[in-house]
Amino acid sequence: SYAVRSSANVEDGGEASFAGQFLTELDVSPHDVARAVEAVRASADSSAVESYADHMGERQAIDMAVLIQQMVPPVVSGVVFTRNPITGLNEVFLEAIAGRGDQLVGEGQTPFRWVRRWGEWTSAPDGAPLPEDVALAIVEEAARIADDYGRAADLEWVWDGERVWWVQVRPITGIDHIGVYSNRISKEVMPGLIKPLVWSVNVPVVNRAWIELFTEAIGKNDLKPEDLAKSFAYRSYFNMVPLETSLN
Repeated sequence: SYAVRSSANVEDGGEASFAGQFLTELDVSPHDVARAVEAVRASADSSAVESYADHMGERQAIDMAVLIQQMVPPVVSGVVFTRNPITGLNEVFLEAIAGRGDQLVGEGQTPFRWVRRWGEWTSAPDGAPLPEDVALAIVEEAARIADDYGRAADLEWVWDGERVWWVQVRPITGIDHIGVYSNRISKEVMPGLIKPLVWSVNVPVVNRAWIELFTEAIGKNDLKPEDLAKSFAYRSYFNMVPLETSLN
């Protein structure tokens, strides 16, 4: 049997992924492939897709291609994010469910979740259907794929009980401009309230000095003064995302 999936020009964009918006048909028999292809193509004109596009401000006309893949009988299916899809931090999120992955959407089942950070599991589920060594292999291979891909990736996979099959890779959208701010460091070096005039000097001068310090410690990096810190309620907070990205 086959999996019949969408491959539209608007999918996996920088701001809108269209994930889950178009039809996917699984376990399609050979004589039913033509019908499934037409159904997937027709899903581009659905009211749900139109509503999503309006909400995301996507005005590009949709051109729909269709992929036909050999169906892999899944023992466990899932996704892996090579960065935290909410915060953008350097954490790998692995989610899995027994059987077919469409149960996550169609039946609303809650997946088992692992989180790996700095080479260690920071969260791992009990009673998961996926062996720990397979979970680790998926996370490590996902990191290699993302490295070749050149950016943080959202990957779909299937385990047939013996082998992991990668069925889709897409960029993680919407994390490029996320900031996670903390005053754990800044409250020690810049305590108290900071007036706007002082802050206007702080960003180009003090932050540049911090960047020079980081450059001496870790080498050339992409840190920018305006990305390093912000003022909230007249107090200084460092943006931890560019710092963590540079340190990793």
